Amino acid sequence: MRRIVLVRWVDSVSADGWTLKGHLRTDLAECVTVGMVIAESDTSITVSSTIADDGGESEAYLGDVTIPKGAISSTIELCGAGSE
Repeated sequence: MRRIVLVRWVDSVSADGWTLKGHLRTDLAECVTVGMVIAESDTSITVSSTIADDGGESEAYLGDVTIPKGAISSTIELCGAGSE
């Protein structure tokens, strides 16, 4: 079984079109992502909510997101490799 994690992280915020000065957002979006770890490096972690495996060499992912580690405020391991 893959590691299942809960990741708290911040993301940039932008507007669609022009923004009036009084409506400008300067805060970051606080995000929470839960999923199975499908890739990890020194700079990022990629999690997916759904994995399809045909039992062969092909695997498909749905709801995958790659998060820069510099944007992560905390990571909690909900279920580790080898756990049931």
